[in-house]
Amino acid sequence: MIDKNLLCGLVCPQSQGALELAQPQLVEAVNGVILDQAESGNHSRRVEALQMGLFCRKSSLLYPLRNDIPILLLEEAIRVPDSIIQSLDLR
Repeated sequence: MIDKNLLCGLVCPQSQGALELAQPQLVEAVNGVILDQAESGNHSRRVEALQMGLFCRKSSLLYPLRNDIPILLLEEAIRVPDSIIQSLDLR
């Protein structure tokens, strides 16, 4: 689990918006999209299923956590579809 003090100092590299630990429902929904894209071959890069992530409401980007280390690279960020954001009331 990421340290709460560390989380307070992190911001989205794109929007400078606050980051929050992604809800399990969000991670599950994004993993569903990743799986669908992998099965259909409709993806521009290889993306692994997430265990945890940090979400920015301002940019709708989800950054992966790997071994409790936030990967705050735009190349690694996953844009969360509006349909998921609306269904989970994340605005």
